Amino acid sequence: GEHTLPRWSQLPEIDLYMDQLVSLSNKYIGPYQSEEEAITPSMINNYVKMLALPAPNKKRYSREHLARLIIICLMKRQLPISTISNIVEDQLRTMSIDKFYDYIAETTEETFRLVITSEDAGSAKNTISLAVRASAACTVARNTADILYPDEKKKNK
Repeated sequence: GEHTLPRWSQLPEIDLYMDQLVSLSNKYIGPYQSEEEAITPSMINNYVKMLALPAPNKKRYSREHLARLIIICLMKRQLPISTISNIVEDQLRTMSIDKFYDYIAETTEETFRLVITSEDAGSAKNTISLAVRASAACTVARNTADILYPDEKKKNK
């Protein structure tokens, strides 16, 4: 269907230039975000500055860069970039990037399928229910992330 993400094995093995990284990542995650959320070169540069993405190698981005960028974009509406970065680093201590990326892709597709196939998908009542559930899930995710990954800045307060 429309809501599928490529698996690790389907991501390009060749290194990409910035414009290729931007267009591919937007193509892959387009169905999962609004047009205003489209990825731009300045966003990518910011993620590198924030250490959420590794620096490119001679202006080229690897399959790992693309996978990490997709992961960031799937969660950035709900969680701060620094938190996403902590989650990714933490998971990569015990799991390879290919396995972690595929897990995120599968979980994303599965969750979208569950939401889309719910009973009265197009109704106002369901829209309200989804918005409220999304808000609750986001709050719980942030609170849990704050406990699991305490922010250095908050610790010093």
